[in-house]
Amino acid sequence: MDPQKRRTLDDFGEKLISQVRDEACLYLQRVISGRMRDAGSKQLFGQYRKLDSEAARVLQRFLAEAVDACLVRFLAFLDENEAKVIYQTDDGRQVDVGALSDGLVGEVHTDQGWIAKFSSFKDTVPESA
Repeated sequence: MDPQKRRTLDDFGEKLISQVRDEACLYLQRVISGRMRDAGSKQLFGQYRKLDSEAARVLQRFLAEAVDACLVRFLAFLDENEAKVIYQTDDGRQVDVGALSDGLVGEVHTDQGWIAKFSSFKDTVPESA
């Protein structure tokens, strides 16, 4: 792939991972660490605190898997429906990033994929960071 196209695609991926995936993981981390103050989050935190340590670790792993599943299914939806994904680069260009890739969903989970390269949350949503 042309290096400029790869940079554009990775810039999009970095922002997608940090602003969507990691923000979702951060929100869930706040819930399971008791830092959210709304009634629903307080209730979930109370239930989470009752889990033994193994169940809590499984839930933390499951939360990251659930976030990833939603992200992957959304990207697959875009790919399958050949949706244009217009991304404005830092220099103001508008680029269809979907056209830069053989499939956006394939950019997420590999050793050099967006999660591996850009995420603060690799395999779990830890109780606190």
